[in-house]
Amino acid sequence: MSKLTKQNPVIKTALLEHRHWLKTIVVFSAAINLLALTPSIYMLQVYDRVLSSQSHSTLIALTALIIGMYVLAATLEHHRAATLTRIGNALEQQLIGRLHTAAFQRALKTQGKDNTGQAIRDFTLIRQFMTSQGAIALFDTPWVLFYVALLFAFHPLFGVMALCCVGISLGLSWMHLRSTRRHDEQSNSVGILSANTMNSTLQNSNSIQAMGLLPAMQSNWLNIQEQQTGHHTQSADATSVWSNSSKYFRMFVQSAALGLGAYLVLDNALTGGMMIAASILIGKALAPVDTLASACKAWTSVRQAHERVNQLLNNTPQPEESTNLPTPKPSIECRNMYVAAPLSGQWLLKNIQLQIPAGSTVGVIGPSGSGKTTLLHALAGILPVAQGRLEMDGADIAQYPRSQLGAWTGYLAQHVELFEGTVAQNIGRFEHDNDQHIVQAAMAAGVHQLVLKLPKGYDTPLGAQGEGLSGGMRQRIGLARALYKNPQLLLLDEPNAHLDEAGEAALAKAIVQHQQQGNTAILVTHKKSILRVCNKLLVLNDGEVSVYGNTPEVLAHLQQQPTPLTQVKHA
Repeated sequence: MSKLTKQNPVIKTALLEHRHWLKTIVVFSAAINLLALTPSIYMLQVYDRVLSSQSHSTLIALTALIIGMYVLAATLEHHRAATLTRIGNALEQQLIGRLHTAAFQRALKTQGKDNTGQAIRDFTLIRQFMTSQGAIALFDTPWVLFYVALLFAFHPLFGVMALCCVGISLGLSWMHLRSTRRHDEQSNSVGILSANTMNSTLQNSNSIQAMGLLPAMQSNWLNIQEQQTGHHTQSADATSVWSNSSKYFRMFVQSAALGLGAYLVLDNALTGGMMIAASILIGKALAPVDTLASACKAWTSVRQAHERVNQLLNNTPQPEESTNLPTPKPSIECRNMYVAAPLSGQWLLKNIQLQIPAGSTVGVIGPSGSGKTTLLHALAGILPVAQGRLEMDGADIAQYPRSQLGAWTGYLAQHVELFEGTVAQNIGRFEHDNDQHIVQAAMAAGVHQLVLKLPKGYDTPLGAQGEGLSGGMRQRIGLARALYKNPQLLLLDEPNAHLDEAGEAALAKAIVQHQQQGNTAILVTHKKSILRVCNKLLVLNDGEVSVYGNTPEVLAHLQQQPTPLTQVKHA
């Protein structure tokens, strides 16, 4: 348990907050281990007192007392396990939100290229280990010395034998851990890679089927599986060797204890009852060590999980709370703004100088890879500004709390992301709000009538990524979500990519209405038809502003250029 408190103050602080429960478990463990002497005491009394006195009443009284002690021990065992479970549940309540935030922030930083969701599964593994027999053995192991001391009290030879057996058992456990650790670590790592590869294949099943990639993808996954199977087999072989060695060593110890006891009884150095009791005590002394040995494989996985959780928490600090600011005017200003790629650090936007007055509708055009989507990501707070400033209503965008800024922003990604839930939940951003705002957003996006035609209307459940809907329908529901509660800033990335003529007309109408209310809209597009609703036009080229101004002037300027767009300079 001590290793789970190292490296990261978040986990350590959470555990220390429950130290009173840990103290309770220590007390329970002390009582349980004292009550574990029950069978030895019973054997000792039966052999040395009941049989010699031929007293039935003594036997009945002893048996009744022993039954009560067994019931008490079982009750304490239950409460100890229940307390550990409660500690695990309390830690989950304290840390799962922090972990979820850290995983989300990491995914945002890496644009989903890291398997950050593994951290949640890792924490679940840690919590499950805390309630396992391996964790309980950590509280019982110190009592091995108590049992050894009792055996010394029986006879020094029993004490020496117990010490030797405990040492050998610890050595076998260490050899077991050493021989399987590397293979277990590699098997776990390759297992995560295998699961990620399979998930990627299933998520992209349409493309794989269309291009006939299944044999190649399956071959790649089978190669990974073969590696995992190899590591697992080597670990299993080593486990078999050391587990069977430990198993038969324990059997030998029980027989050896009886043999030593018989020898001492023959020499009149020990009674028959003490011989049986000592044999039981030696088995009890080895039990926690044996449990720790069986937990070696689980501990390897838990240690790796703990390292990954710590790494995530250390590399992703808790976001600082910002002061709530008044609702800003949707005016945007970029001052020498630079934005870098999350992993490579390569500049995606360079020296962006922009002033977008409130109430503007700006169309963003340019060749592929010119930074159009990156600009929207920066405005939406998805990518941080590396240099310069990005301001809304005169305040740096980083000063606004994320929850506040998100409520003022409507965002529609190039690839519309819908979530498992109902149509109403997706439009309403999963808020617990009245239905009026949801219907108003759907009507503003021109999708209200289409939603009513679905099997259950707004209560129609959607699968992952809006499974069951056409591309155009997903895009229009995504637009309704962006328009939810009439946000001040609307960011649209290729909003008409999957729309038919009616859908594009509804989109244009929604943007015009949004602008008439004094709000700002910025949309990326490759279709000229939607530019008619834009009063300003921005041309990006290689991450820099090529042209920016009123739409008619920019279009006229572009038509006069004899060079390709990639060579257009400032107007």
